[in-house]
Amino acid sequence: NPGKNTVNGALTIAGGEIRTTAAAYVNGTSALKDVASKIYATIDGEGGAWSEDSLIAITGGTFNENVKVCYDVPANVTISGEPTFNGNVVVAVAMIGDVKYDSIQAAIDAAKAGETVKLIKDVALSETIVLDGSGYDVILDLAGHKIVAGFTAEVVEVILAKNGAKLTITGNGTMQANGDGEYVEVISSIDGAIVTIENGSFLSSGCTSIYATRGGIVNINGGYYVAESLYNGMRFLLDVNEAESVLGVINVSGGSFKSFNPAKHSNDGSYSNKLVDGYHSIGAEGIYTVSAHYYESSVTAPDCVNAGYTTYTCGCGYSYKGDEVAALGHSFVVDEAVAPTCTATGLTEGKHCTVCDYKVAQEEVPALDHDFVDGAC
Repeated sequence: NPGKNTVNGALTIAGGEIRTTAAAYVNGTSALKDVASKIYATIDGEGGAWSEDSLIAITGGTFNENVKVCYDVPANVTISGEPTFNGNVVVAVAMIGDVKYDSIQAAIDAAKAGETVKLIKDVALSETIVLDGSGYDVILDLAGHKIVAGFTAEVVEVILAKNGAKLTITGNGTMQANGDGEYVEVISSIDGAIVTIENGSFLSSGCTSIYATRGGIVNINGGYYVAESLYNGMRFLLDVNEAESVLGVINVSGGSFKSFNPAKHSNDGSYSNKLVDGYHSIGAEGIYTVSAHYYESSVTAPDCVNAGYTTYTCGCGYSYKGDEVAALGHSFVVDEAVAPTCTATGLTEGKHCTVCDYKVAQEEVPALDHDFVDGAC
């Protein structure tokens, strides 16, 4: 029985009917061990060890509904010919390291703090991906792929993070939410969750793309954002939900936004400016792009009474003054007093600044007049 060659062995399945009593997957190292042991146990009636060097070739046969197959299997497994799988054909869509998963949710649930879940193909969701609780601290690398949520529900979301969960999105992929309902959102962060978006495209057929409420935070460092619809004539592309007693927070330090200015818009009242300090939004042809201010500086030197400073002016028109230098103070020279005489007026002591024209003026002292005694002064 080739199945007993568990060390540097080879198992070829070319025909027959293969049954297992529990679900088995051919979709990666750990799952492959499962299907190998179950096939081995069914054929031989015994358990068996697994070797990473063993080879399995499936070229035919009929597998019952408990055997599910993923076609991106590791190199030591080949599937060819026309085997018949009566179970679902399961395709891995994400991986953590070398371990593959057949759903993004399964991968995210399995990820340890700080681990990266990487997409390996485009995905159409049948339900929202949920990160619930502070135990989630995941990096989602879209790796250029696309996730679409187009299922029918009152609320259509690609990702919902809540209750302190942390998620970072990178990889320049696309997330898209499609629906006809009032609540169609790509990313929702609520109840203290923190979502950081580094790049990618986030497209909603509704009026909102990014939603944060009840202390949820979304940090937008880059990406492209679209919300196609209006609600009561307004576009809530970035929405912090003023109707809640505790608002969400959306911090924007990058990205491009279609038909929506994250620096100033009408739907969030006093919360309309979502830009991080030091950034600006410049619109062109309906696209508002956020970037850091680029300043040119102009120095105003201090003088005797006025402080010096530097004026920083961005091309967008915004400017501010900084780097203040204290006033120099006057540099005085004393103007000596001049005593009056009987016939000539005198002057009080004064002073003047040698740098500027400021002075403490000398005042005239009246002449003394003659003081005659016996006809002589």
